[in-house]
Amino acid sequence: MSDAFLDGLTRALGASHCIERELSAGHAARVFVAEEIALSRRVVIKAFSSHAASGLSIERFRQEMLFTARLQHSHIVPVLHADFAGGVPYYVMPYVEGRTLRERLVASGTLSVDETITILRDVLSALAYAHDRGIVHRDIKPENVLLSPGGAVVTDFGIAKAFDAAIGESDGTTEKGVALGTPAYMSPEQVVADPLVDHRADLYAVGALGYEMLEGKQLFGGRTTPAVFRAQVLEAPPPLSRTDVPADVAALLMRALAKRPADRPQSAVEMLRALGVDAPTAGPAAAPAARGRWQGVLAGAVAALATVAALGWLATPVALRATLRTAMTRDAATLHPGRVVVVPFENETDDSAFAPIGQLAADWITQALSRTGVVQVVDSRTAQLDARVVRELPWLVRGDRVRAVARETGASIVIWGRFYRDSSELRMMAQVLDARDGRILRTIDPVSGPLAHPTQVIERVRERTMGALAMVIDTGTTWTVGMAPPPSYAAYAEAVRGTESFLADDTTDAFRRLAHAASLDSTYLLPLIVAAYARSDIGLNAPDAGNLRVAEALLARAARHRATAIPADRLMIDFLRAQLRGELDTALRIGEEAIRIMPSSDNAVIVGALATAAGRPQAALRIMQTIDPDRGTRLMVPAVWRWTLVALHLAGDLEREAAAAERARRRFPDDAARSNCGRPHSAAPPTRCSRDS
Repeated sequence: MSDAFLDGLTRALGASHCIERELSAGHAARVFVAEEIALSRRVVIKAFSSHAASGLSIERFRQEMLFTARLQHSHIVPVLHADFAGGVPYYVMPYVEGRTLRERLVASGTLSVDETITILRDVLSALAYAHDRGIVHRDIKPENVLLSPGGAVVTDFGIAKAFDAAIGESDGTTEKGVALGTPAYMSPEQVVADPLVDHRADLYAVGALGYEMLEGKQLFGGRTTPAVFRAQVLEAPPPLSRTDVPADVAALLMRALAKRPADRPQSAVEMLRALGVDAPTAGPAAAPAARGRWQGVLAGAVAALATVAALGWLATPVALRATLRTAMTRDAATLHPGRVVVVPFENETDDSAFAPIGQLAADWITQALSRTGVVQVVDSRTAQLDARVVRELPWLVRGDRVRAVARETGASIVIWGRFYRDSSELRMMAQVLDARDGRILRTIDPVSGPLAHPTQVIERVRERTMGALAMVIDTGTTWTVGMAPPPSYAAYAEAVRGTESFLADDTTDAFRRLAHAASLDSTYLLPLIVAAYARSDIGLNAPDAGNLRVAEALLARAARHRATAIPADRLMIDFLRAQLRGELDTALRIGEEAIRIMPSSDNAVIVGALATAAGRPQAALRIMQTIDPDRGTRLMVPAVWRWTLVALHLAGDLEREAAAAERARRRFPDDAARSNCGRPHSAAPPTRCSRDS
């Protein structure tokens, strides 16, 4: 936050307050000590950064803060006033003499059992009062507990709720980093962005608070933030090591740290009574929310992942929990030097109709890179599908979206960008990042052009991006490539919609749109290849001679442009033609070459399925072992497990089949219940694999 902002805050306060000094500063907010002139008293003003306040509804923030200001309790620091300065929110609270619990812990390390219990009683008393009035703190931590002469008092009540409600989307709020929780004190349901977090999340934080006061270290301390998140969800807290802690106090803290909210104390009042306080019975608002769906520690992300069902899987909470568990516990990604992924550009036009522009930009840059022959580039279809997978994962699981796509695809270099509308102009910019540490390697200056002709802008961005990347990866060879103009935007947008319809199993709409796309631009290969792939999939599995004939005709049209096609498209044309002709050896050879030049794609599943169906299980297993079954679309789609089990069964390796079946059950519990996936010794080839591949 700049001095200009401080000047703006001072002007907004006018003559009512005089800022004396800055108390603390962080990424999300700055805290000032000021004098309230009318009453000649010292107050504290907390002002949030413009980044933290991005997208905030001013009116909703004021409403929530007004509700919070009604909290009047001896162990709660009240809100005196809340408003906006230059569009940035701030609020005023009394100045409390004393220091924070964090400062006390830094100075002394651990606290005595008696002092710990006293502080816990004060904090729980504040929580019992707030919970009874329907307010959950959601960010209990030592920094928000002040040790005053009159006892411990809790600050920042209702701030997380105010921001969450004002922005209107908890996952977006979490991504902005506003006070929805601090990793060391976040409950499992907060970590997975459960939209129905209730007051029992505060009790988990109290358990973490008590643990730290007694042990002198944070729960799951000394780890990276992602590692702390995983531990909060999956690891049991280590037992208290101090021998002077009464057994009932230790047991209470361990109960508060239970992964399932139902296994914790159900109210702050219950914890107060366990600590020897004769607390009153809580009102109705303190009762646990009737949810009936927290059957495991990952249920909170069901809403965040629900739309992934469009990929053809993850239809139930059980499947979603299994997927999130895998995402949080899988091995670290291997980022391959020299591998590049181009992420679909972000649409910032506020009009979803322009979304295909970002996909076309990424596709066109990818095609140009694949023609150089000097870099290993992730094919655009894989990049777009993996970007969809990443977008649906809760932010606390996947982190930064752009780097997350790089991890799913194994790329060490990632190109991304954004575009927006300026009247009738389209403006587009791009960056080249090092996915390993997030460093910006090159920034491509914004390019402008007529919105009615987006391909003109895309072609100029493609040229500049190629030049920028050539400076990053100095190969000593020319990066100039011969490129025809991009496909017409109308043809590309229609092809994208047709492909989406095919993935959604709406073949009628898919074939109509793909045919229309091909008619709009006769040199554009994508709609021909996707339609041929879909027709051959249906024709070979039905069998259906009509669809096979159509597939052959489509491939014949595509083959006319084979000489100018990118390597990936040439291989796909050749693979499908060999498959239709029954030339399995040729198809497998071409398929393995496609796997080599299109790293991290699902081609390995498609080619492995072909090898299995051809009665070559060992070849199928070797092919499918070239990909990580827990990354990309394979994180959410069980095809690799289905074909692996079939291949193991055909190979007669029943011991490995049984082990793989057990892992498949854990990874895709719904599939194990509905198909042969996860049933050793009785596997039969799935009838169709392509849409799940």
